[in-house]
Amino acid sequence: TFYGEATTSKGFTWYTDSGSQTSDVQVVERKEDLLSDFSQAIIFQGTVGKSNNSPKEVVHKAVATGLKSDTAYDYRVGDAKLNIWSEPAVFTTAPEKGSFTFIDLSDTQFADQAGANVTADTIKKALSQAGNAGFIVHNGDVVDNKSEKLWNLLLQTSKSSLINTTIMPAVGNHDVGNSTFIDHFNLDTPAAATKTGAYYSVDYSNAHFVVLNTNESSGSYKSFTDAQVDWLKSDIKAAKKAGSQWIIVVIHIGPYTVAEHSSDSNVKDTRTKIAPLFNELGVDLVLQGHDHVYERSKPIVK
Repeated sequence: TFYGEATTSKGFTWYTDSGSQTSDVQVVERKEDLLSDFSQAIIFQGTVGKSNNSPKEVVHKAVATGLKSDTAYDYRVGDAKLNIWSEPAVFTTAPEKGSFTFIDLSDTQFADQAGANVTADTIKKALSQAGNAGFIVHNGDVVDNKSEKLWNLLLQTSKSSLINTTIMPAVGNHDVGNSTFIDHFNLDTPAAATKTGAYYSVDYSNAHFVVLNTNESSGSYKSFTDAQVDWLKSDIKAAKKAGSQWIIVVIHIGPYTVAEHSSDSNVKDTRTKIAPLFNELGVDLVLQGHDHVYERSKPIVK
């Protein structure tokens, strides 16, 4: 995941059995056509915590910092004390400016191995066709329910793709339960991580991504707290003041759809209260999920 400055840092999350109580990430600048030499790697130490959803496992999280922008790095995660490491993989930090490509997907939720295979094939083909995609945005409903079995199916079946890219996830309504969303993603959300998910933002090149949590509610909104809406306003205003050229919102339950959820009360509420706010704040693009259809609109300006 992105954690902190996308140009100079990277977040990691992995699970092991409780025998591993140290979280280490080795990172070394990639050299083309050469095998990874981790004897020259920088080691970053992270944290270990209990899994809220899998009692026999622990959750490891770490952040690599002080990296170069727009640079490929080989990495592996593991336990330096036990000398146990994952297979090597690669990630690339964000560029400071210039054009870029990313992949957007949503609702990868499934109920069995066959569904996991479809998801894995889709991600693999998307990465291949997109070429040099900088990262993957996920619009929510990563899994179908809080079952750790489904998380394992997704992450193991799509492992070869996911370990070599960066994911920017929004939480969906099916991702709620036992804090599993927060457990599985290392996100820089000091004030916004709850059992319902998280909201946060990321700067990537000349774009500012705002990732919202539609699993909250308040007296004012059916899918948001007042605190999240206040944060949304201040976050986008600060991004525009800092010079971001594109404001992109990632949201699971969005304001507009031609499918079955269009008349749901929370969708109507977002349409009447949040969509006008997007226009007021100068949002350029909204990426949403929830309804399992592909649709895109013409520019919506009121």
